[in-house]
Parts: sequence; C-alpha cells; structure tokens
Amino acid sequence: SVSLDERFSYTINAKGSDLEVTVFADGQIYKSVTKINSVWQSDTFYFKAGAYLGANETNGSGYGQTSFYALNFNHNGTVTAPTQPTQPTPTATDDPVNAVDDTYATTNGAVLTINASQGVLANDTAADGGKVATAGTFSTAQGGSVKLNSDGSFVYTPKANYSGSDSFSYTAKDADGDSDAGTVTVKVADAAEQTTTPVTTTPVTPTAPTTSVRPATTNTLTGTSAANSLTGTSANDLINGGAGDDKIWAKNGSDVLIGGAGKDTFTFDTKPGSSNVDMIVDFNVADDTIRLNDTVFTKLKYGQLSSSSFVTGDKALDAGDRIVFNDKTGALSYDADGTGSAAAVQFAMIENLAKLTASDFIVI
Repeated sequence: SVSLDERFSYTINAKGSDLEVTVFADGQIYKSVTKINSVWQSDTFYFKAGAYLGANETNGSGYGQTSFYALNFNHNGTVTAPTQPTQPTPTATDDPVNAVDDTYATTNGAVLTINASQGVLANDTAADGGKVATAGTFSTAQGGSVKLNSDGSFVYTPKANYSGSDSFSYTAKDADGDSDAGTVTVKVADAAEQTTTPVTTTPVTPTAPTTSVRPATTNTLTGTSAANSLTGTSANDLINGGAGDDKIWAKNGSDVLIGGAGKDTFTFDTKPGSSNVDMIVDFNVADDTIRLNDTVFTKLKYGQLSSSSFVTGDKALDAGDRIVFNDKTGALSYDADGTGSAAAVQFAMIENLAKLTASDFIVI
C-alpha cells in the first residue's frame, strides 16, 4: 500500500479498454486495472508536475505543513525516483482574542465619556496585535445610546430619567481578523437619591485606626472573579473589584475603593482636593499598585516613582519630596514644591496602614 507522505512514482497507460495504473513504492510495484471507454485505446498518458501527498497536523491544532514531490514520467513507462522536497516553514500559531467584560457608572442625565486608556479594550488581550473595537453608534439594552470608537473609547448617554443597570455589547478584533464579543455594563444612579450604601465586603486586612472614617457613598460598582475595569462617577462611589486583577479609576468624589484578591491598580487622574479624597481599604504591597497621572501630578516624572520623591511622615522633609505618606494615619498627599510654601494636598487614605514605599507607585 502507499501511505501519506511516502515517496512514490507511477505511470498511467491506456491499453485497449483497460486503464492501467502502475505505482512504485517501498521497493514494490503495484498495479490497478480499470475498464475505460474505447476512445482512450492505444494511448499513453504523460505527466510532469507536482503531486500533493499529504499534511502533517501538529497535536490536533488544525495547523500543519504540506509536502509536495516533483514527479517525472515519460512515454515508455519507465518509473523515475521522486525528488526530496524542501521542508516548508511551519505555519505560525494563530492566537485568539479575549474580550473581558467591563463595568462603568454614571448618574441619570449625565453623559459618560471614557477615554481609550480606560475603554472597553483596556483589559482585553490580542496576542497577534492590532487590537481594535468595531466602531459605531447604536442603542443600549435600556434605550440609551453609545458611540464606540475603534480604540475602545466611547461616549454613553443614558435614556432620559432612567436609572438602573444598562448594557451594550462590542466586538474586539486582532490583526488576523479573529474576534471575540464583550459586554459593557453601565450602572446609572439616580442623581436625586443620596442614600448611603454600606460596605458589604470585609477584606482580610489590619483594623483601621479610629481616625479613619470612610466617606458616605451613593453609588456601588462591584466586579466579578474576572479582571475588571471599574470607573467611578463624579459622586461618592463604593468600588469593589472582587477577585481578579482589577483596574480601578475612582475619578472625582470621595470614594471607597476595595481591590479584593488579585493584582489590582488604583489610578488617580483627577485634581486632588478636600472633596476628592479616596479611601483605599485593602492595599496589598506585594500585589497592588497606585498609578498617578502626570497631567495632574505635574511635578512627577513618568515611570516608577523615584525614592527621592517619596517620604514617610507627616510632611515633606526636603524640596524634592512629592508624595508624602503618613504611616500613622494613612493619609497620602501630594506636595508640588516639597518644603516650599505650597501646602501638601491629600488625595487618598490607606485604611489598612499598609507599609507603602516608592516602589508601590507608577507615574503614567
């Protein structure tokens, strides 16, 4: 018999009403005779071409390499040995796209504008590169509207007088054309309601000092066990990432931030002030990171925070100190001129009094 990828050659002759096929393989000659119409009588076929012999699939992946052998036949039926092919380069692996669901929040009557760094693609993966979202303007599940851009940024407008949970779907694609669908949930709070939402998750952390008082909150955003991107509103929000590696943007307002399990990031990109001081409940120095946007923290240099810009205590000790962490109260402040005349401005509180160092901060 003749197997896939085995080297062989053959002749085909028409004699009378018989079509005779002779195959040379593994040192043997195999013949097969088939009856044909008389129009082919007394003729011999001649071929000089490449013949496809088979494919070697790798581990059931659906990808493999094909082999071609050059076969040379002549009129007298002499069998010639095939030439050895050049092995082709294996086909590169095609990696899938993974679109991860997102959650955002706003208030009714307020337009939610999300930039690309916080958009629907921020936590999606496309190993083959070229990650884009299918752009368009469309309606949401509860009658709102969204304009989605290819870089993942979007503008969401809730339906008039609507409050509750709204959603829309999007498609993420890569350079190879692979795609995956994700779902965006937008929690629309009633701006007229000012009820305080209690904290329902108790992280495994040290007890907070008695001087640490959590802000009263009006909105709640809760993540899942997956990696979530959670963006707060201009009101006071309770944002709980849950399990997974979460990205949390508190935005304006005095918010309560809970990363939960996983490697979480807390991003500060709004101007610090007395009405914009956020409480980080469970910061873990082994896993979590605080990100500071240099458009707001203008005296910080992009990248890892320099140790010379960080000081532990209740005030700056020299002109180069910019981030001041009071390890007794948990207050985290920004000082634009160090020991200069401008006062430090608090922007966060570390409730569990984690022992912060400069390595816990990234300037973006």
